[in-house]
Amino acid sequence: MSLQNADKNIQELAKSLKLEIPSILETKMCALQSEDGMVLHFFYEENGDFLYLYAPLLTVLPKEDSQKAKLYEELLQAQLLFSGVSDGKIGIDKKQGILFFYEPLTMKEEGEKVLAEKFPTFFRMSMAWKELVDKTLGTQPPKKTQEPVRPINPIKL
Repeated sequence: MSLQNADKNIQELAKSLKLEIPSILETKMCALQSEDGMVLHFFYEENGDFLYLYAPLLTVLPKEDSQKAKLYEELLQAQLLFSGVSDGKIGIDKKQGILFFYEPLTMKEEGEKVLAEKFPTFFRMSMAWKELVDKTLGTQPPKKTQEPVRPINPIKL
């Protein structure tokens, strides 16, 4: 039942964005790419009945300790400032070298429109976090595409 609820939520989001987003019933995941190149992933996790929204902010962590310290300090400070704005959190996968912003949505009892309601805030916060990371490390933001948001093939992390 919860996987079907997650799929209904994604289809409601698709309607609100006027997009066709593939069903997650088989793969349990899908992804969208914004015009700014930000990739937003949706992954359903059965054991906890969660639909995870996540956005990779950095795919290679800095190697220099001074850059890492600067990044972690900025992230910690921003997390304190952004707390209460969204339910999202910053995650770091040291093994794969990925920094990401994520938000779990429970699919046990939530309605069909919870994702469509939470997505705009998640999207804005993802962009704000990405901008902070790029500014802190002096990296270039992704190139813009023609479409505001479009479905893409998800990347397995």
